Amino acid sequence: MSFWGVEQYFIIVVRDQTMSRRARKMHCNRQDLLMKEEEVAREIIIEAINKYILETDKTGKQVTPYNFDFWNARTFQFRRRLGTSSRRKLLSPNSIPMGNNVVLVSYESLILLKEPYIKMLYEALGIKSNYMPTIK
Repeated sequence: MSFWGVEQYFIIVVRDQTMSRRARKMHCNRQDLLMKEEEVAREIIIEAINKYILETDKTGKQVTPYNFDFWNARTFQFRRRLGTSSRRKLLSPNSIPMGNNVVLVSYESLILLKEPYIKMLYEALGIKSNYMPTIK
């Protein structure tokens, strides 16, 4: 919280790559620019995840463009040991990945789940509200 009593959060919205490309083709006809835009966006998001969300001192790992399976929910939350599953401790107590006032939101999850996802987002942000925006 700042001196003025204001707290700000940075929301990073990620999209499914196929859906993102389909949506952006309407305004970007050059495949080379579309691919470059994806590369730059991925680098920015990975840097934000590493710097603000992952507690790398505790995990000893960082996400790179080549090891996304570390960030995969099944890999990230569970580990298989001798045919049994043991839970890993999530870095955030919330269902939404976040840390240091940076929140990672899945656009497709928001569109699919609507109210439950909004409630999880409210919980992650500490918002006490019954307001539900209309999601089309």
